[in-house]
Amino acid sequence: MAIRPKGRTGRGQAGGGLEEASGGRPQPQLERQEETGELLLWGHGELHLATAKERLANYGVEVEFSVPKVPYRETIRKVAEGQGKYKKQTGGHGRCLGTSGSAWSPPPEYSFEWRITGGVIPSKYQEAIEEGILEAAKKGVLAGYPVMGFKAIVYNGSYHEVDSSDLAFQIAASMAFKKVMEQAGPVLLEPIYQIKVVAPQERVGEILSDLQARRGRILGMEQEGALSAVRAEVPLSEVLEYYKALPSLTGGAGAYTLEFSHYAEVPPHLAQRIVQERKAAEGQ
Repeated sequence: MAIRPKGRTGRGQAGGGLEEASGGRPQPQLERQEETGELLLWGHGELHLATAKERLANYGVEVEFSVPKVPYRETIRKVAEGQGKYKKQTGGHGRCLGTSGSAWSPPPEYSFEWRITGGVIPSKYQEAIEEGILEAAKKGVLAGYPVMGFKAIVYNGSYHEVDSSDLAFQIAASMAFKKVMEQAGPVLLEPIYQIKVVAPQERVGEILSDLQARRGRILGMEQEGALSAVRAEVPLSEVLEYYKALPSLTGGAGAYTLEFSHYAEVPPHLAQRIVQERKAAEGQ
């Protein structure tokens, strides 16, 4: 669960509280989710986390629980080109023209290529241009999620002998990236996890039906002693609270594990809703 300390309680106090309150018992793990900025508390189940919350309160650390945010991504589906021009009032400017394309399956995280010839942009500005692209890629054009799976190529541009600067080219590159992405078929990606559910054989049918209803793709089944194990790939958004459903699905005799697998495109009808909710949350 995501936790938010009340008042001025910080992460250090929460961590100290867990260690103090655990009393040698299995201690839930506390970590900062870098992608969403949330503080996450990992445990062995709902009861384990509820007990941790109670112990924290006894220690004087009040926290609120919530369902963790999904770390969505954005990418592009086709090649496009565009330019960004930053011109100061003195007359100087930095200008960057580039293309961006995506190798879709599987997409690379990121690559950068410098194709400038003839000195239209001095090579000393290459680093600033790449920094501008990377900074712009932290927030995509669909819903402000980080962009992955693209290649940026800088192949033309211009500069001013006196007034061009690293900052001017960094801003120009950022502007170019945004324009290119808008034309390159941007799509939303979601994290896909491999899930393994272990339960009695007579409960396998219910588990399979439930996973498929959660947009899961069944990978296979196997025996583990007297129990059956079902393996599937499923979107993280569909299993954030799977621990609540598992007891009724398995008669209280099941367990599951989750492991990140890859990112995949969100179905269009769901992507539209996610984008709208994201914009509403940010007041856009």
